[in-house]
Amino acid sequence: GSAEFVEAIEARPLMPTKIEILRGERVLTLDVTPGDQGGKGKIGVAVGIFQRYPPGRALVESMRYNWNVVNQTFSVLGKIFTRQLSAKSALSGPLEIAQLSGAAARSGFKNLLYLMGFLSISVAVLNLLPIPVLDGGQMAVLAVEGGLRRDLPLSWKERLQQVGFFVLVAIMLTVLYFDIGKAIARRL
Repeated sequence: GSAEFVEAIEARPLMPTKIEILRGERVLTLDVTPGDQGGKGKIGVAVGIFQRYPPGRALVESMRYNWNVVNQTFSVLGKIFTRQLSAKSALSGPLEIAQLSGAAARSGFKNLLYLMGFLSISVAVLNLLPIPVLDGGQMAVLAVEGGLRRDLPLSWKERLQQVGFFVLVAIMLTVLYFDIGKAIARRL
């Protein structure tokens, strides 16, 4: 699949490589030499597969794609919390999202729509996390109140909202810090 292709190219910086592509009915063999970007091979192409489906199948494929994005989002969050993946490399803030959006827009409208869909689903999933300011936090408070069969004191709810707000601000500042660090590293 596409992940294996990217891994194979990344493993071959500055090494001549033969790649077969399908163009219409013809198979073409191209000789490429991946550039070296931070020890990883890059050839300057994006892997994208766009398929046309009839309406019923398109709905099924859309649900499958959305489910995969949700699974990937939780997988990345799990890897961050278990320290299998660094938060700095996994999270993107406004600067990196703007850069990715510009690159997607330059590479074609379909790529921009793909990125917008991916970001929308990821933000929706993150909004459901049990952080009190977010919708997931509100649902958690309602679940606790339902279990207790009474409302929590208003002062507790206010305190939870404040804590959630500070957690959210801390996350946003951390991701922005990571973005600035990545931008500086790209400039050097």
